[in-house]
Amino acid sequence: MRLRHRIGTVLTALTLALTATSAGMAAAGAVENPDATFLQSIHQSNLAAMAAGSDATVNAVTPCVRAAGSTIARDHSIADSAVRAVALRHGVVLPGAMTSQQRSDLDEVAKQAHTLAYDAAWLRLQEREHTEALRLIGREITEGKSAEVQLMARRLHPVESGHLAAIRRCAVSAAQ
Repeated sequence: MRLRHRIGTVLTALTLALTATSAGMAAAGAVENPDATFLQSIHQSNLAAMAAGSDATVNAVTPCVRAAGSTIARDHSIADSAVRAVALRHGVVLPGAMTSQQRSDLDEVAKQAHTLAYDAAWLRLQEREHTEALRLIGREITEGKSAEVQLMARRLHPVESGHLAAIRRCAVSAAQ
């Protein structure tokens, strides 16, 4: 009887240890895979940009912001198709939505819809978001492990840079 109890205890401890080790390895794998992290983060960035761009086409007052929003929504939709395809090939599961912070930021901007304050807040948010996307892209280009994911990042860079330039042009024209 005691032997069975000891064997049961040892098997339970071994199972717990293996489960903890597997979980630890999975967590470490997530940290050590910069390509997966990039694909997940840039996907969420694309989701936020598509939502923000669509919102600007309806709620912005100035033609520059409406046009920038339209371009951003379209370009990020195209970019995200590529991101999803690459993630699928690499077995990377993508988040189903933008981050809660991105959602909260967009909701905050939307409260000012149809005002110049909306346009200014939208431009500030998009400058911050596109600057962060460029940071993610730059890190993937220098630290990524997959040539395919790095190539995609290199192709996304001029698109993001173009959006940032357009956002800044709108901000300058709004300030005048």
